[in-house]
Amino acid sequence: MPDVVAVTGATGFIGTHLVTALTGMGYHVKALSRQYRARIEGTEWIKGDISDKAALIHLVKNVDVVIHCAGLVRGNSYGVFKDANVEGTKNLVHAIEQQGHAPRFIFISSLAAREPHLSWYAKSKYQAEQVFASASGQLNWSIIRPTAVYGPGDKELSPLFKATKAGILPITGNAESKFGLIYVADLVQAIILCITSPNVIKKIYELDDGTPRGYDRYKIKQIAEQVWGHKVRIIPAPILLMKGIAKINLFLSEMFNYLPILTPGKVRELNHHDWVCNNVHFIEDTGWRPKTRLKEGLEKAILSQRVSRQKRMHKRQDIVTKVCEFLQQVAGSDVSITPEINIAEELSLDSVKVLDLVMELEDEFDISVPLNLMADVQTVNDLADLIEKVISEN
Repeated sequence: MPDVVAVTGATGFIGTHLVTALTGMGYHVKALSRQYRARIEGTEWIKGDISDKAALIHLVKNVDVVIHCAGLVRGNSYGVFKDANVEGTKNLVHAIEQQGHAPRFIFISSLAAREPHLSWYAKSKYQAEQVFASASGQLNWSIIRPTAVYGPGDKELSPLFKATKAGILPITGNAESKFGLIYVADLVQAIILCITSPNVIKKIYELDDGTPRGYDRYKIKQIAEQVWGHKVRIIPAPILLMKGIAKINLFLSEMFNYLPILTPGKVRELNHHDWVCNNVHFIEDTGWRPKTRLKEGLEKAILSQRVSRQKRMHKRQDIVTKVCEFLQQVAGSDVSITPEINIAEELSLDSVKVLDLVMELEDEFDISVPLNLMADVQTVNDLADLIEKVISEN
C-alpha cells in the first residue's frame, strides 16, 4: 500500500471526507490549506493554495499519490475559472515534474467537462483535463468526472433537499431532463480504489450511483415523499426567469466584487437534458460498486445532521475562542485579538479575507453563514452571536 498521499482541496466537501477515509486506512496525508492548521495524527497540513508554486513543491515532495480535488465552482468570467482550475492544475503537474519520481495522479474533475460549451466552469474543467495530454509520459494519471455529489457537509444540494422537508421541490430545466447523483462516501471509495488499481492509468471515468436512466424531478419528488412521510410539491422555476436572475447576478458580482454561483452558464448546465453516467468501465477496471442511492443517502444525511447538531452545541465561549483563533491566523502575531476588536477597521480585512474567514468557520462548525448577515458584524462578539444563531436554527 502506498504510504504518503498528497491532497488538494482537503478542506472542501469531498476533500474532508477523503482525508478522513485515507487516514483511517493508515495512509499519511499531506494536505493543502489556505490557513495554518495544527498537525494531527495521520495528516500534515501545508499552508498555501493551488497558485502557490513553492507550497505545491512542498506538498508533492516524496509522495506516492497526488489527489487533486481543489477547484473553483464560482466565478464571473472565464479568466477567473481558468486561473484556478486550469493554471492551478498546470502548477501542480509542473511541481510533480520537478520531482525525481512521478507519483500516481488522480484528478477529480466534473461531469460538466463532458459539455465544455455550456459554461465557463465546464470549459475550465475540460481544459484542466487537457493538461495531462501534454504532461510527461511518466505521469500515471486517472481522471474521475463525478456527477452532482451530496452527503454530510454538502452545501450545494443540501438546500434543495431541505426544501423538500418543507414540502416543496424548486427545480428548473426541462421536465424530461435526466441527471445522476453520487453519495460522497461512494465517490471517496472510487477515488481510493484508483490508488492501487493497475487498470485505471490514463483513463477518464464518469461516475454516478448507478440508478438506471438516472433521476428526474418526479423521481426526486417520490423519494422525498418516502423519506419525509408527506407530500412534496414540484415548483418549476421558468427558464427565462432563471436566465434573467443569472444575468442580474453576474452584473452585480462585477459591481460588488463577489464570485457568483448562479450565472447564465450555470443555468445552461441546469437545463442540459442529460447528466447521467455509465459506470460499467470503472466497475470492470476496479470492482467498485456504489452502495448508496438517493433514498438511503438522504436518510444517512438526516441522521448525520442530527448527530452533528448534538456535537456542535458549543458553549458561547468555545465559539468566541475559535473565532479569535481563526482571526489570529489571518492577522498574524503582531495583533492581539480580543472579543471586542473591530474586525473590519482594526484588522483591515478586505472582502476576500472575510470570505476566507467565513468559509473556515463554516467548515469548523458545519454551518452555512448567509453572507448578507455579515454586513452587521463589527466585532468578534458580533460574529460569535451570528454563528450561535445559525447553529441554533440549523
